[in-house]
Amino acid sequence: MAGKSFFSLNKVQDSAFFLCKALHFYFAINSKLESGVKDGDLKEQQNEIIESVLYSIMELIDGYNDELSFPIDLIEKDTGKSLKGDIELHDKFIDYLNEVEND
Repeated sequence: MAGKSFFSLNKVQDSAFFLCKALHFYFAINSKLESGVKDGDLKEQQNEIIESVLYSIMELIDGYNDELSFPIDLIEKDTGKSLKGDIELHDKFIDYLNEVEND
């Protein structure tokens, strides 16, 4: 499996990543169902925009927020633990996209 990491997602990261994959899957399936020959390029662009937004959200969770003038950390309410972990979600998302696009 390409992009396999030594580290694994913690439980909260796994839940957030599952949600991200579900959103991507929903938009990808919806795009394929609605697409026609004429608007194929539009659907491709929409999918790329959605992927970019999800990737940016993952980067924000991972702590890549240099554009902001203040630090952000997403904290799980029940445990008080940060969603930042041993593996970066945005890298895991790219691995996921590579897997689904190569299937």
